Amino acid sequence: MLKQKKSYLMIFSILLLTISLGISVTLVRSYSVLIIEDEVEQLVIEDLVADVNYDITVEPYSSYFSYDIGFTIHTNDDFDNNSKLITVDNPGLGIENIVFVVENDGDYYLETWITDDDGLLEITVKENDTGIEMDISTYYTTYEPPNLTWLWIVIGVIPFLLIMIVVVLVIVFASRAGKKLLDEARSIDYTQIEQPLTVIKKRGKRICPYCKIKLSVDAEIKCPYCGAPITEE
Repeated sequence: MLKQKKSYLMIFSILLLTISLGISVTLVRSYSVLIIEDEVEQLVIEDLVADVNYDITVEPYSSYFSYDIGFTIHTNDDFDNNSKLITVDNPGLGIENIVFVVENDGDYYLETWITDDDGLLEITVKENDTGIEMDISTYYTTYEPPNLTWLWIVIGVIPFLLIMIVVVLVIVFASRAGKKLLDEARSIDYTQIEQPLTVIKKRGKRICPYCKIKLSVDAEIKCPYCGAPITEE
């Protein structure tokens, strides 16, 4: 029952967040994110200034919830130990907070998680002295290998399509050429031919010397296709 009540409260909080973002315009730059158990969220804290103290707070979005939260601050977007500046993961439930002194101008990177739970977190970064809030955005990694499935599909499909196009073009042009040759052979006045042309014999085939169409094995004195007189001699 308690877990079900907690789920209802989480859903209500998400709906409240969505409504508030949709109908209100505000200067608050805090960033809200849903964390799934055993996963992390990677964010970018934009345009921090050297020698300025920043108050970084990661907390549950609603006071109805409490999580075991942790986060790390990194100098670049590798999110590895070499880029890690600070780890904040105090034992127990509640808000995680630190005052962070920036050494160099630029973007810094925050990785946050919830231990053994799902939940909605709110991340806020403020200048410690002025209270001005900084911009935070989701980090989309450029280090994940690209999905090249589409490339392999294209590489496989394009040659096949090219081959099919070539085959179709060859068939079309050969058909047109054959039809043209047949039409030309039919247009000949064979009554004016005194000596018929000899049948072409090639690799066991008999071919009409006028229209170039394959003849039957049986002897012919006249091409059945173009009507040309032919001789076997």
